[in-house]
Amino acid sequence: TNAFKHANSTLIKIHIKSADHLTITITDNGKGFDQKNDINGYGIRNMQERAKEAGYSLHIESALTGTIITIEK
Repeated sequence: TNAFKHANSTLIKIHIKSADHLTITITDNGKGFDQKNDINGYGIRNMQERAKEAGYSLHIESALTGTIITIEK
């Protein structure tokens, strides 16, 4: 929802890989965000807490050409 609502994305890709461990990658082509200033927002903090509670790691990369979120266990 945030990719469409805030980043004006027109394309979202979800890739799920389950070999030795589970990896979920979500990529969008939106405008991205400033990770240094926006990383402490409620939505991102909530995603980090939920991933941690489930035993997953969460990594976010954002640039002017989009955002990549990787969740791994």
